[in-house]
Amino acid sequence: MQGVQSMEDILLDLGKNLLRSLVFYLPKNLSEYLDEEGKGLWEDHANKLILIENNGSNYFVEDKLACYHIMSKSMLLSDNLFKLMELKGELGEESLGYLLKKYGQQVEGCVLMSQWFLDNWQRDIPEITKDQQRAIAFQLKSFQDHFEEFKSHFGSYVMDKNDINELRREAIERWKEQLVQNKTPIVVPALPPKEPEKVTKNDERKQRLDKVKERAMLNAKEQILAQIFKVKFREETTDIPN
Repeated sequence: MQGVQSMEDILLDLGKNLLRSLVFYLPKNLSEYLDEEGKGLWEDHANKLILIENNGSNYFVEDKLACYHIMSKSMLLSDNLFKLMELKGELGEESLGYLLKKYGQQVEGCVLMSQWFLDNWQRDIPEITKDQQRAIAFQLKSFQDHFEEFKSHFGSYVMDKNDINELRREAIERWKEQLVQNKTPIVVPALPPKEPEKVTKNDERKQRLDKVKERAMLNAKEQILAQIFKVKFREETTDIPN
């Protein structure tokens, strides 16, 4: 790495690899979330599959092959992991934790966005070709695999401490149940001290997670619009409560 990069520049470089070799479309009904300048762009771009090549060129896919360009997605995402592993030895604990949390949010947004494309293309782009369908499916799989690999290497940095403790408790409870069923003597490992939780009911926890997912997906769409089309969301649309 040449010179000292700011945190913003590092995230920008990582984000570029998320956007390269990408197929996406701008849902027509999303225009209500845009400012007046952005709405003008919608007439020409809504519900049309767009390809961003590895070199950053972007255009309507139409009858062009898309799957060929998406094949390099996994390589670009692997490059991001290598970059993060290098930074692990260069950044302090606090800076690294911040970087990984922000990057994890970006990746999760890309997963949710790609899943949404796969679930809705039949409604929004009925004329899509088989090759383009495969490109969307392969893209989703690439992001999902990358997110799992990212969590396997850096999950302890990005997971909330209360969430980690809750996972430990659930695992121990399942283990105790299995031992009781097998009538095996139980030696229970010590639980970490339980910290106060902001959410205590399952339905409230689900609502909070849904809002986090909604924010992540909205941020992913905003990132594409801002970097590729220079379009900005109205400020109030990003104010999703925690």
